[in-house]
Amino acid sequence: MSKCEIEFQNLMAFRGLPNTKENLCRVALEDYQSSAELTRKRVEKREKEIRSTRNEIYQVVGFYSAFQGLLLTAVAQSNLLHWNNGGYPLALSAFAAGTAAIGAVQKNKLIST
Repeated sequence: MSKCEIEFQNLMAFRGLPNTKENLCRVALEDYQSSAELTRKRVEKREKEIRSTRNEIYQVVGFYSAFQGLLLTAVAQSNLLHWNNGGYPLALSAFAAGTAAIGAVQKNKLIST
């Protein structure tokens, strides 16, 4: 007798069912169906988490794009920006790019695990 059959016979005894092949098959089917339902719920939960994380990645990229647009607009309209203080917009742009890249990589690692 296999380990599964012993387990199902124990389930039948727990339920008070007679030890017949039909009852063994019925208990096995019910057990497999409940296991399949549990697995389906876990998969759906994981897929929901992945969709949420992807949405967060899109938000990070969107915020980065909006910040770059704002920075570009401010630099284009500034009449006080000369070569000696042009490093500030570049530093802000590099900081925003680094922050967005780190955020996207961290969120992507959550999806891969």
